[in-house]
Amino acid sequence: MNRFFAFLLTFLLAATAVADDAQNRFNTAKQAFDAGQYAQAQAGFEGFLVAYPSHTLSPEATFYLAESYLKLQRFDQAAAQYAKLIGLGLDHPCARAALFRTGEIPYLQGQYALARPRLEEFIEKLQFDANNQFTLYYMGDIALHENVLLEAEFYFLECTRLFPQGERFADSRLGLATVWNRLGKTLEADQIFQQLTNSPNAAIAEMATFQWGVAQYERAAYQQAMSTLANFQTRWPRSTLIPETQRVLARCKGELGDFAGALVIIDQIQQPTTEDLLLKVKSLYGLKRTAEAKNLLTSIERNAEPAYRDEITLLNAIFLFDEKNWKSVISLLEPMLAPQYNEATQHLVFNYSVMPSAGRKLSEESYLKACSLLTLSYANNGNTAKATAAMNEMSGYASFVGGARLQTIVSETSSQLSLIAKVPSTPGGTVRPFNPNPSGNPFDTTGGTGTRSGGSSSYRNPDRNPSSASNPRFGPDATELDKFREATNQYDRKNWSSTAQILDSLLNTQYDSWGTKQFTFRYTASTATGSLDETSFFRACSLLILSYARLGDMDRANAATAAMERMVRSSDLSQQTLLSQTKSQLTEIANSTSPTTPTTPTTPTNLLTEAEQKKILQECNSQYLRKRFDQIDEKLRDLMSRSDIPSYKAEAALLRARVALERNKEREMLEMLNLIVDEYPETDPCRDALWLLGRFYEAGGDSPRSAEYFQRLVNESPNDKNIDGALYFLAWDDIENNGGRKATTWLTRVYRNHQSGTYWSHATWTLAWLAYKKKDYTQAELYVQKVLQHPPDYAILDRVLYLKGELSLQRKDYDTAAVAFREVSRLVPDSPLRDNADRNAQVAAKATVSVH
Repeated sequence: MNRFFAFLLTFLLAATAVADDAQNRFNTAKQAFDAGQYAQAQAGFEGFLVAYPSHTLSPEATFYLAESYLKLQRFDQAAAQYAKLIGLGLDHPCARAALFRTGEIPYLQGQYALARPRLEEFIEKLQFDANNQFTLYYMGDIALHENVLLEAEFYFLECTRLFPQGERFADSRLGLATVWNRLGKTLEADQIFQQLTNSPNAAIAEMATFQWGVAQYERAAYQQAMSTLANFQTRWPRSTLIPETQRVLARCKGELGDFAGALVIIDQIQQPTTEDLLLKVKSLYGLKRTAEAKNLLTSIERNAEPAYRDEITLLNAIFLFDEKNWKSVISLLEPMLAPQYNEATQHLVFNYSVMPSAGRKLSEESYLKACSLLTLSYANNGNTAKATAAMNEMSGYASFVGGARLQTIVSETSSQLSLIAKVPSTPGGTVRPFNPNPSGNPFDTTGGTGTRSGGSSSYRNPDRNPSSASNPRFGPDATELDKFREATNQYDRKNWSSTAQILDSLLNTQYDSWGTKQFTFRYTASTATGSLDETSFFRACSLLILSYARLGDMDRANAATAAMERMVRSSDLSQQTLLSQTKSQLTEIANSTSPTTPTTPTTPTNLLTEAEQKKILQECNSQYLRKRFDQIDEKLRDLMSRSDIPSYKAEAALLRARVALERNKEREMLEMLNLIVDEYPETDPCRDALWLLGRFYEAGGDSPRSAEYFQRLVNESPNDKNIDGALYFLAWDDIENNGGRKATTWLTRVYRNHQSGTYWSHATWTLAWLAYKKKDYTQAELYVQKVLQHPPDYAILDRVLYLKGELSLQRKDYDTAAVAFREVSRLVPDSPLRDNADRNAQVAAKATVSVH
C-alpha cells in the first residue's frame, strides 16, 4: 500500500511539473510578445504548440502565434493560424478575433476584392462586436478607394455613430470629409477638415491638413489648396507626406498656368514618378520648350507602366497635331477612342468608355480633349461628315456630363471648326446629346416596355424569359463589331453556348460533321466601318474554338483550329502567337475534361461507365447548341436511368429542362428543374435550376413564389454567376410585397459588386428611383449619372433619361431637363413615357425662355 501512495505522489508531482512547464512556456512567449519581441514570441508559441497541442491554452497560443506573424508582416502564415481558430465556433473569443483578422489582413495588403466579403461577413455575424469600429472604417475606406461614394459615406457615418470613442472615430470623420468634398458638400466637408486640423492628436491634425489641401485641389480651388499645403509644409517640415504635397502644389501651378513654377517644384522631387514626369512634359510644352518635352516623353514611353498608355498617347497626339500631321493624329487616336461611324445616318459614337484598358482611363476633361483633337483632324483631313458627327457627339457628351471646363473645350473646338472652311461653324445645326449606347443602336428596347403573359408589366425585366440571357439579341443597326464584343462579354461570363451561337452566325461557319470533318470560316475581314479587321477576326475564331471545347465538342474545336491554322500567316508574329495560345488552352480544356477509366470494373453491366456518361453529355450539349432537340431527349433519359453519379444525372436533367423550354413544354421543364432541386441539391446544376425556377415564376407574375428560389440561391451560393439577378428580383419582391425594407440592401450589393452583370443598370436605376421617392435628389442624381456612364440596357434607358429630366427640374436646370426629356422620344421612340416626356420637354423649354 505504501508503494501505491508513493507511485501516486510521484505521478501527481510529474503532472504538476508538466502543468508548470506549459504555463511557463506560454508566459515566456507572451512576455516576449508584449515587449514587442515578435520573432522570439513566434518561436516560443510554436514550441508550446509542438509540446502541448491539446492544452487548454492552445487556442490562445495559436492566436498569439498568428498575431506574432502579423506583426512580422508574414501575412500568409498568420492567415493560416487564424483559419484554425475559426473552427472553434464564434462563441469562442479567439475565433471571433480570428474572423476579424481574416478580413483585416487582405485589407492591409490592399487586396480589397478579397477583404470586402470577409469584412461584410464579420459585420453580419457579429454586428455588436467591438472590432466593428475597424471593419466599418475599412469598408468605408475600400469604397472610397473604389470611388463608390455613397457606400463610403454610409460606413463612415455608421462608424462615427456607433463608436464615438473608438480608435477609428477621427479617421472615419476624415474619410467622411473626403467623401462629402467629392459629393459637392463642400461646406460640410470644410467644417470637419477645419476641426481636425486643430486636433490635439498631432497625427490626425497632420493628415487632415494634407487631405484638406488635396480636397481643395480636387474641387479646383487651386489657390486655397496651395495656401493649405504651404501651411502644412511650415507645420510639418519633416513629414513623410512632403513629397506628396510637392506633387499637388505642382499640379495646382500647372492648372493655374504657372508652368515655370510647376517645373521648379517637380525638379525638387527626389524620386519622380511617371505621373510627375508627365506633368513635367506638359509644363515644358506650356513653356514652348517643345523639343525638350518631346524628348522627355519619348524617354517616359520606353519605361512607363501600361497604366499611363492613354495619357502618353494623348500627349503624342498633341505634338503631331501641332505639326499638322492630321493623318497620324487620326491613326493614333482612333484605336484609343474607338469611334464608330454610321455613314447612312452620319452618326458617330466614341466607344472609349466601354473599351477594355490596360491601365487607368483618361479624366473626362482629357478624354474630351482627345475627342477634340480627333474631330479637328478629321476636318483638316477633309472628312467633313465625320468631323460634324464627332462634334455632335462631343457636344452631347459635355451636355450630359455637365461642367464649365467641358463646355469650354466644346466651345473652343467649335470655334476652331468654324475656321476650317469645309466644316460649318455649328455642326449639323443642332447639338446632339450624348448617346451612351456603344452599339449606336438607340432603338433596341427589347424587354423594356412590353407586357408579359398574365398581364404583369415587364418594367423591371432585363430579359423576357428565363432562357433569354443565353440568347443575346441585337437590334437592326448592330454591326459585326458589336456582335463580336457581345460574344466576348458572353465568353467572359462563361456563357459558352451564347458565345458559340453569336460567332457561328457572325463568322458564317460550315462544318461537315458526317464526312470529311472539314471546317470553314467564310467571313472576310476588312477595314470597313463596323466590320472585323484581321486582328479581331482571328480573336473571334479563337473564342469560337475555345467555346466549342468548353461545350465538349472537341471534334469541331479541333477542325476549327485546323481551319484557323490554314489562314494564319507565318510571317505575322501576333497571329502565330494567338494560334499558339489557342492550341495551348485547347489542350488544357481537353485534359480537364478527358474521360477516366474506372480502376475497378465493379459497375453492373446495366449502368453506364463514367466515361460513357461524359461522352453522352458532351454529345448532347453539342447537339443542343445546333438545336437538334429531337436527338437529345431520349439519350438523356437513358443516361438518367443508367447513371449512379448524382452530378451527371442532375446535368442531364438540366439539359432536358432547357430542351423542354425551347420546345415550350413548361410542365416537363418544371418537372426536371424540381427534380434537380429536390434530389440533387449539392450539385452545380442545382444553382442553375434554382435560378430558372425563380425566373419562370417571376416572369409569370408570381413574385412571392419566385422569391423563395432566389432567396435559396442567395443563401446557398452567394458567388453564383446569377447572384446579381437573384438579388435584384428579391429587391423588387420586397418593394412590391413588403414595403421595400430590405430592397436597398440587396440593390446596393448588386451596385457595389456586380458592375459587369446583366442586372447592374436595372439595380442602379431602381436605387435612383427609390432615392427620388425619398426626395434625396443628390443621391438619385449620382445613381442616374452612373447608369448613363455605364454601357446601358435599353430596357431602362427611357426611364433613366426621364428621371434625369425630373431631377433637373428639381434643380431648376431647365436646359438639361429639356434635353433629357427630348432624348426619351429620340432614343426610345416606342416608350410609354414618350407623351409625358414630350410635354415635360415643352414645359422645360418654356421655363428656359422665361428664365433667359
